[in-house]
Amino acid sequence: MPRSRCSTRTTISARTTWWRKASGADTLLVFATPKFSSLAIRKAWELDWHPLHFVGQPGSAIESVIRPAGVEKAVGLMTAQLLKDPGDPAFAQDAEVVEYNKFMATWAPGDNAKDTGAISGYVTAQGVELVLRRCGEVLTRDNVLKQATTLDHVRLKMLLPGMTLSNSPDDYVAFRQYQLARFDGQGWALMGELITAD
Repeated sequence: MPRSRCSTRTTISARTTWWRKASGADTLLVFATPKFSSLAIRKAWELDWHPLHFVGQPGSAIESVIRPAGVEKAVGLMTAQLLKDPGDPAFAQDAEVVEYNKFMATWAPGDNAKDTGAISGYVTAQGVELVLRRCGEVLTRDNVLKQATTLDHVRLKMLLPGMTLSNSPDDYVAFRQYQLARFDGQGWALMGELITAD
């Protein structure tokens, strides 16, 4: 089967069957939206294929990816985490997660607080607020850009413990740290130390 990057497909069946049978692959990397990450987890299980299986964000969300795929089908799944997952029992009593859940109940009661889009929005909003506060009264394009590209070990709520954001005018990427994690059937078990991607 040709390696198409066609984004109009609505299923993954043919592609995953080919991966399993023809390629001999023992590792599967899935960097997809939640729906297709969930489908890939389920399909690998149905094929009785148990590769070293990595999913990227937001394809690692317990509520919107793992539960729909089937928790038992995701055991052993690997990811690189950035944010605390409020659906993970390990963070159920975490002060930042409790605060986040209260925020969502107050300001977005109809939304799913465990949705990765909501969590990402919450963290992004903190970053925007920080940049605007740093701008003070000088809300010009140049000053906003300057403040947004000079983050130095900034800690935002809902980032994993020890994780900070840093960037520069020459390199806008602020997320430089990740935590490998393996799904154990209950939640994400963090593995080892933070990995810095510099």
